[in-house]
Amino acid sequence: MDLKNINLMNDALFKAIMCHENSREMVVDFIHGVTRIKKEILKSGVFIGGEEIPKRRIFTKKQMTDFTVNIEKQAEDYYRDESKKRYKHL
Repeated sequence: MDLKNINLMNDALFKAIMCHENSREMVVDFIHGVTRIKKEILKSGVFIGGEEIPKRRIFTKKQMTDFTVNIEKQAEDYYRDESKKRYKHL
């Protein structure tokens, strides 16, 4: 394959890399490096490609994401468990 012919700015290529199972560790490292969210939380997150962002106002244009990582439940569980470990002696 000739890499010179691949447009690295292509949204479809970006989504494919970010959402593919084989890229999971790389994506987790990248997101952790940028946000400092614990890797344990990110690893168990749900990776989704291309979702519509809910509108906040009627006149707002429709917006789409390239990919989303849903970690809400994983973060709640992680910090609940950490809190129990930290304060179990009380």
